[in-house]
Amino acid sequence: MLPPDMKINIVADDSTWIEDSIHEILTNIYFGGLLAVIVIFLFLADIRSTVISGLAIPTSIVATFTFMHILGFTLNTMSLMALSLAVGLLIDDAIVVIENIYRHMANGSPPRKAAFEATREIGLAVMATTFSIVVVFLPVAFMKGIVGRFFYEFGMTVAFAVVVSLFVAFSLTPMLASRWLKINDHNTEPPARFLSRILWSVYNRILLIIAPWNRLFNRLNEKYKSLLGWSLNHRFLVMLTAAVVFIGSLFMGGFLGSEFFPQTDQGKIRITVKTPPGTDMPTTSDRIAQIEEIAADFAGVDLIYTTIGAGDDPVNEGTIRIELVDKSERELSVLRIIDSMRTLISELPGIEFSLSAGEGGGGGEKPVEISIRGHDLDILTDLTEKVENIFRETPGAVDIENNLEANKPELKVTIDRDMANDLGVNIFQVASTIRSFVDGQVVTRYKEGDEEYDVRIRLKESMRSKASDIGRLLIASNKEVVGRRTFMVPLSNIAKIEKTSSIGEYRRYDRLREAKVGCNVSTGYFSGTMVQEILQKAHQLDIPPGYHVDVTGTGEI
Repeated sequence: MLPPDMKINIVADDSTWIEDSIHEILTNIYFGGLLAVIVIFLFLADIRSTVISGLAIPTSIVATFTFMHILGFTLNTMSLMALSLAVGLLIDDAIVVIENIYRHMANGSPPRKAAFEATREIGLAVMATTFSIVVVFLPVAFMKGIVGRFFYEFGMTVAFAVVVSLFVAFSLTPMLASRWLKINDHNTEPPARFLSRILWSVYNRILLIIAPWNRLFNRLNEKYKSLLGWSLNHRFLVMLTAAVVFIGSLFMGGFLGSEFFPQTDQGKIRITVKTPPGTDMPTTSDRIAQIEEIAADFAGVDLIYTTIGAGDDPVNEGTIRIELVDKSERELSVLRIIDSMRTLISELPGIEFSLSAGEGGGGGEKPVEISIRGHDLDILTDLTEKVENIFRETPGAVDIENNLEANKPELKVTIDRDMANDLGVNIFQVASTIRSFVDGQVVTRYKEGDEEYDVRIRLKESMRSKASDIGRLLIASNKEVVGRRTFMVPLSNIAKIEKTSSIGEYRRYDRLREAKVGCNVSTGYFSGTMVQEILQKAHQLDIPPGYHVDVTGTGEI
């Protein structure tokens, strides 16, 4: 039982968003199939033709599940997206086949013969159309790298579904047409049975409703015939127009942004906060509380969860996770909320912060990242600062981070070797003493049952957290003093102790030191376009031989 003033909340649950995404895709598949059948009925104006061709959709999808199972696919976002895309393709072959069968029957052929002759007549054309779609999607499935892993199930599922639809169009569709398809005769007498009479009446009323559409389509068909005739008589003008449209399309394509994946609204925001190195936890907590107040004022915020110094993070770093209500219950998207929060938080002094949608962002890869590599740390640091300045000058680049920033607080002990030698203090002994008192030393092991634990002794945190505390440490001297067996020297007498900060970690890649500069992307900008712009400016820098500036992370994909 929990105490009355405590409660348990779920602060992170990706399964909800995944379930909602899959449900939305399935809904789109259902409505897509239904709308496809309705459109077919509008053009064919015959219920039998519509049902026969419409059966190709569920039949092909269910049959595709068999191939998906053989290859170990699951019903995930990519495979369901493939099926939703294929819904419109699955019915194409069946429509072509059934239209040709209908034409043969209208010319007087018996249904069975019409189905056989019509299918054989257009078989090659339908196969060519289908396999042209297959050869488009198969290369997508076999792309290399991370993109290939994402789109393998997508490409293979579309290819399987289209091939299955071809088989259905050559088997199920002509079989049903030979037995059920009839030439339209809307002047027939109504059936005798009551239920059939009602259905017949409803069907004819629907035909009357869509009759204006059919008349409009017939007029458009006549206009198209006239346009086609004009085009055949003015071939040069048609070719010139097509060339202008093609070149214009290529030109307009250069204005399109690019990115690996568009940002989605999962209803989650993550804010990472850093106060200056050496800031204690109470001060960091106060700063983060100010950000929490800003976030709580936004409409749609459902839950705020904060951690400070969790895991390996220092006490001057914290993470705020914000859960929003469902997007149908709020006016602003998560990206708009992030932009507004960023503007307000930037007014707070003494903090560095980064906002991102979803669970990503803190300490992980940024949408835009540039890698700088080389041997000499000073040259690498200078080059990294220049690249960081390019980031700051680039519109849309926000939450810029540089992993070579000196953000790890530390106490630097500089020993006066001459003074230490005069007082008989060994340098190794100084280092050993500091390590024992600050980091601790294992003196024995404690055994409980089958488990053993190290017993480590060190000074209390209150006696080793400040420079003055370290300066009071006593170091044993090797000098002999008359009347005293042991001569102890305070560390402050032989060393200079100062508070400073250093780089938290040094990375190496391909046997070279590596620095990274990254940023998030503001709403209205695209990561792929920004990477190209930053990289182009970075390559204009005076890069020494042996040093490399390249894109990395998701931008590399």
